[in-house]
Amino acid sequence: MHRQQINFTYTLFPFLVTVSLLSACRPTEPKANASQAKGVPVKIENVKSSIVDNTEEFNASLESRQSVTLKPRIEGQISRIFVRAGDAVKEGTLILQIDPRQQAANTQGSQASADSALAGVASARSGVASARATMENAKATLKAFEADRVARDADVKFNRQQYDRFAKLYRAGAASKQLLEQYENGLRAARANLTAVDARIQAQKAEIDSKNADITARQADVSRAQRGYQQAQATTEGQQVELQYFRITAPFTGTVGDLPVKEGDFVNTSSPLATLTQNNSLEVNIAISTEKVKRMQAGTRVDLINAQGQQVGSSRVFMISPKVNSETQTVQVKALVDNAAGGLRAEQQIRARVVWERSPSLLIPTTAISRIAGQDFVYVAEQSEAGLVAKQKPVKLGVIRGNDQQVIEGLTASDKIVVTGLGKITDGAPIMNEVELGAPTPEKKM
Repeated sequence: MHRQQINFTYTLFPFLVTVSLLSACRPTEPKANASQAKGVPVKIENVKSSIVDNTEEFNASLESRQSVTLKPRIEGQISRIFVRAGDAVKEGTLILQIDPRQQAANTQGSQASADSALAGVASARSGVASARATMENAKATLKAFEADRVARDADVKFNRQQYDRFAKLYRAGAASKQLLEQYENGLRAARANLTAVDARIQAQKAEIDSKNADITARQADVSRAQRGYQQAQATTEGQQVELQYFRITAPFTGTVGDLPVKEGDFVNTSSPLATLTQNNSLEVNIAISTEKVKRMQAGTRVDLINAQGQQVGSSRVFMISPKVNSETQTVQVKALVDNAAGGLRAEQQIRARVVWERSPSLLIPTTAISRIAGQDFVYVAEQSEAGLVAKQKPVKLGVIRGNDQQVIEGLTASDKIVVTGLGKITDGAPIMNEVELGAPTPEKKM
């Protein structure tokens, strides 16, 4: 028995010596490993507070507020086209021209007739002026005759007085019959002169009446000439207006669309010549259900989203239809979007993101969210007696904004959440904030 113990001791001794030598040659481990921290290194961030829009997206279409198909008011042959499809034109720009030569000739003929009628008016007015001048001369002559009559009437009265005085003297025998006859002849001569003046006055008055009638007739000529000129001028103006119809111009600033005609084509009043659309300002047409439209009001913000999910415009609601579409039970809502940059097109289909309201909300990175059995969770970094631990909390999420998502329920603004290393931790697992960890000390070589 004693011999077996001695043999075991001799057998074990070389092994112990070898282990001791190997231990002596082994390098010393860093102190950091000796006191290695407990917990999974993760990145921890604060919950963000921000203003978040409560939105909802709807299908929408864009419509031009001004769009027209140009048609001629006359018929004729297209002589020239000045634009191409897609050209941007300003109001008044000449689009195309219909051969105006025949109409131009008609206009010139009407203008010549109007000029002739105007000359007739001038001639008639000249006749009135001449007749009025003759009238003034006749009136002056009448005044002279009337002044002469006053003198002749005075002569008659004087000769009458002389005759009456000498007739008394003759009856008294104080004057001779010869002298009485002399005064009687003087009275007769004075009366004859007065009668002659009266005749001239009456004749002159008749002349004046004739001149008045002539003036009236000439004034009637002026009126007829004026009416003729007005009619001719109206015809000319009508021809000039119609001549403008041969020039098809842009009624407003816009973009030329379809041009279904070519030079040489014969067109009439029903022929479409070109389409013109104004895209600088577009209407956004949205159909919203009767229930949801109750939240809508004038001024509600509407953002436009393209097929790539990018916002390409923003507008405000300006019209909510008072009628409901009986087939779809939706209400038409319109917004107006500025399209000065030209990135949008009329008749374009687009998504309209309606901003119902804006409110303070919490945001977290989408990388901090894990989903288990249909429920969203995040890991909240909480301090325990042993250090930081990851506590799993269920959350109710809202809209996504870039790399963040809105938290509706489950977190507070003071919470700190784990945003990396979610696959390495479980509920209650110890963690360490990798930002606070220093770089590991490199191992020493023998």
